Amino acid sequence: MDRNLRNRLVAGAAICVAMIACASATQAQQGARPTGRTRVATRPASPNANSSIRQFNKAQFEIPEPRPLKEKKVATRPVKEIDEEQVENDDVEMAEFVETSESELKTSEPERSAPATERGTVTLERSILKGSSGWADETTCDSCGECESCCRCCVCGPPGMFWVRDEYIGWHATAGHVPALVGTNPNGTLPSSQTLYGNQNYNGGYRSGNWLQGGMWFDECRQWGVQADYFFLGQLSSPYFASSDGDPILTRPFTNANNGARSDELVAFPGRVVGQIGISNYNNFAGAGASFRHNLCCFNDCCETPCNDGCGNCFQGQNCCRLDLLAGFRYYEFNDNLNIREQLTSIDQQSGSGVAVGTQTNLFDSFRTRNRFYGGELGLVATRYEGRWMVEGAAKVGLGTTQQIVTIDGGTTVSFPGQTTAVNQGGLLALSSNIGKYNHNSFTAIPQLSARLGFRITERITILGGYTAIYWNNVAAAGNQVNTNVNPNLVPPVTTPVVGPNQPSYSLHTSHLWLQGFTVGAEIYF
Repeated sequence: MDRNLRNRLVAGAAICVAMIACASATQAQQGARPTGRTRVATRPASPNANSSIRQFNKAQFEIPEPRPLKEKKVATRPVKEIDEEQVENDDVEMAEFVETSESELKTSEPERSAPATERGTVTLERSILKGSSGWADETTCDSCGECESCCRCCVCGPPGMFWVRDEYIGWHATAGHVPALVGTNPNGTLPSSQTLYGNQNYNGGYRSGNWLQGGMWFDECRQWGVQADYFFLGQLSSPYFASSDGDPILTRPFTNANNGARSDELVAFPGRVVGQIGISNYNNFAGAGASFRHNLCCFNDCCETPCNDGCGNCFQGQNCCRLDLLAGFRYYEFNDNLNIREQLTSIDQQSGSGVAVGTQTNLFDSFRTRNRFYGGELGLVATRYEGRWMVEGAAKVGLGTTQQIVTIDGGTTVSFPGQTTAVNQGGLLALSSNIGKYNHNSFTAIPQLSARLGFRITERITILGGYTAIYWNNVAAAGNQVNTNVNPNLVPPVTTPVVGPNQPSYSLHTSHLWLQGFTVGAEIYF
């Protein structure tokens, strides 16, 4: 195809596009209705005017005839032949461009000339899709914040798919009872008349700990999720230590199982023995769990009030509430320890006592309990957001088995002057009659109640303060496993045959454990 002819076609196409645009603009201007109250008088133009316009346009855009070119002799070199197929492709592309431009002009012109009332109708229809109940169409729900694709569900709570909550806990636990373990007598006589340690409750004071929780949502609607938690209370102990050269006297009281009389083992007594005694009494508590979380109902008025104006830079809070169901696994652990140790040195110079001066005796009694709860947990969590404030209440119950493990041990080491050391099983309250490891299992229901008040300092961070209470029955405490009925014939060194009852004996004694106190911490969504 001749290059000059191709250029003329391109120029003609461009002129046609310009003429169509001018004609469309003129037609729209003549057909537009007046929108105001002012009326303008008009009169039709004369036919001569129209014909002159047409003549002007024809003369303006008439394509001139090509002029013949003078031949000139120039030095030439071989020219690459024109690819006719490429030229035809360019002509097709130009035709498509012209058709596209015409269609765009036709579609855009009615929109520019649409009356204001029609544009208001379109806006009204879009607002109707949003509704007043908080349910929104996918194209309009983003006005509430990070709504994304969950426009047909209720989104209540800070934005984010993951959350972590860390709290300091300050709780009180039920004190454990311990029988009389150390006694004295101000008069310096036997039996002892005053208790120095025991016969009361111990380890029931305030203790510190930490509670870490976290979870995630499986879907943006927050219908399904999973969460886990772990908490511990620091060890609380009530130790005791005393030593004496005989004044004041120190004894370990017990009941003689042979006659039921009050008796004492001497720790320090004038002219007979000097010694010291130490007691360690401590316990600790911990728990963990993992649960699936499912939303039962939710009320969200986020989309019907401007509660999230700004959503990021000027967060105002949120107004909504939700109720979630928890179902999962729960574990609790309570460990209690009671240990008594003595170190005695004989100073008895009375003939016939059977104990040489300088004989050293070391003995111990140990009572340890391990309580483990394994079971399922069901619960409900209700949360209300009001502006920047948040209120949460949770009620859970663990149903399962409490495993009680009781370990009793004791021993006596006697070092005679100039002789070998003798090691015997049993101390005073832990003897061959009750030493051992005992396992028990019992069905248990452990309720847990908690309430929290929070303030959202940012859209994703909330500071919290609250109260929690846990009740656990069928708990084996160490002090409850101590039996003070003792057959002196079983105290090392044992002589056979043993006369009297097999005491102290073992039997499981359980009690309940109350844990309650405050929590302070923070929660973050991300």
